[in-house]
Amino acid sequence: MLATFVTTALTMEKLSVAQQQQMSNERLSVKLILAGYEEEMIMGLERDDLMSMYAEVIAGGKLMARPAG
Repeated sequence: MLATFVTTALTMEKLSVAQQQQMSNERLSVKLILAGYEEEMIMGLERDDLMSMYAEVIAGGKLMARPAG
């Protein structure tokens, strides 16, 4: 388990800040889609907007579990 974490951390260091930011935005988008937002609505939003929407999802208890598999 620790080896996986260390490997992931080392891999992330190799990515540029922009690449890390993009990956993070994509994860936020997926979480928002799972919470019921339409993909077309969230694509192209700035990170601050994604974060605000996600905070509302968490505060409202609308976060859905990930599909099994």
